[in-house]
Amino acid sequence: MAIRLITDVKSSDLNIKKIFKSDSCETLLFKLKKGEEIPNHVTQKKALLIMHKGKVVFHINTTDIELISGNTYEIPKDEVHNVKARADAIFFIVR
Repeated sequence: MAIRLITDVKSSDLNIKKIFKSDSCETLLFKLKKGEEIPNHVTQKKALLIMHKGKVVFHINTTDIELISGNTYEIPKDEVHNVKARADAIFFIVR
């Protein structure tokens, strides 16, 4: 799937799509509208967040990390975290 096709996805709701899965990893596409939030949760294995477009605040422990287009962030396993969109955002999680 070309990234330009992914960016054309339109939705007023939280939009998460699994775009790749193998025995060893998967890639998820997230689209958040400004103000939407992925509530507190934990991942059971390390993951990589790759920002494609927009701006989010990634909250982990007591730290807020602002991520914008082109940024990446390694999400540790077993840590409670959440994500809130400060602008319409598209990002990928590889785990």
